Amino acid sequence: LVVSPAFEENRTAPTSLEAVLAPWQRGLVLLCSKCSGQQPNASGPETMPSWTTWELRNWLTQRLAEEELLPQVRVVTTSCLGICQDGSIACTMGSEIAGEGKSRCLVVDPKRDAEALLALIRQSVVSTTDE
Repeated sequence: LVVSPAFEENRTAPTSLEAVLAPWQRGLVLLCSKCSGQQPNASGPETMPSWTTWELRNWLTQRLAEEELLPQVRVVTTSCLGICQDGSIACTMGSEIAGEGKSRCLVVDPKRDAEALLALIRQSVVSTTDE
């Protein structure tokens, strides 16, 4: 990591960092926004275009709200996660939702895997709520 001398001179050390309690304590789901640009846009009566990251985020948020799992979980878009694959959206889930104190990275087909992703989030939130 290269830090410019101007940055180094002008930065100030924080005297304290304040921790705040976020409403999404059960999990944070990050969806790669760069993957949206890599989605194949199929055409024709047999296929629908692939969902974009934002469509998947909106769908997950709506479903989680319907199941009263918001604001325990937050679904957001982020910059590239570095695990993109063609036709899929990279997704990572924070430690609470992934379990075992680790983050979980997934590569999901937004149309085929949306229900499975929702089920994984739901199961993780419910199991951590019961503890």
